[in-house]
Amino acid sequence: MKDFKRTNIEGIDTEDTPFKTEDMFSILHTYKVFREDESGTVEAPDLIRKYRRRVSWDKIPQEVADEMDIFTDNILKELATIEEGLLKEEQGDVEKAFLEVLTGEKKILKDIFYDKQLKDAIGNVALKVYLRDNPQMTEEVAIERVKTNIGSLVEAFEGFIKLYIAMLAEQCVPRVKDREITLEELRTGMKPKIKGISRKDGFSWKFDDLVLDLTKMNQKKKTNTSDNESMFI
Repeated sequence: MKDFKRTNIEGIDTEDTPFKTEDMFSILHTYKVFREDESGTVEAPDLIRKYRRRVSWDKIPQEVADEMDIFTDNILKELATIEEGLLKEEQGDVEKAFLEVLTGEKKILKDIFYDKQLKDAIGNVALKVYLRDNPQMTEEVAIERVKTNIGSLVEAFEGFIKLYIAMLAEQCVPRVKDREITLEELRTGMKPKIKGISRKDGFSWKFDDLVLDLTKMNQKKKTNTSDNESMFI
């Protein structure tokens, strides 16, 4: 059975997102190309999923991971600011910082989501997706559909990034708590970067070993440290 959709008010987006997961990666790739193109003449990259059938994810360009690393750093930087405020007011910690973002109580990445180049990247990919999935559709009709549905298309990408943040939380929160560090210390010290993407497990990150000041650790834990204790945790 299908859900109800309002259709008798002009301007309401009534269409489900046309994006497949691979198309979200294409948006990231296209956004990277647009953002780095100072001349404004570089063409957008091809879709990762050029045809309607699924493709192997080993076809995802390395540039997508590069762009996701930038998103990761920006996400953690803004979350670290939220965490710092919570800790100062004794209102919560890293877990609550992530929760406030995931529930929409706090908004992050405003500079990115208000970036015209991101909107252009979403529109560019959506146009190709409409043409890919509807062989009989003309480019003119596809362009109009993008214009009509741009609001829901952007929301779909925001939903993808929220899922990304949720998976990032799963891998960052335990490390912050186990090591008794702040999110900023994790961001700058462990420098998480995308390691892999799989249909089954989603995103995984590589974390550098964290080198801590042992004196600072002793002050935090109020315990004695032996001479041969490792600096890596």
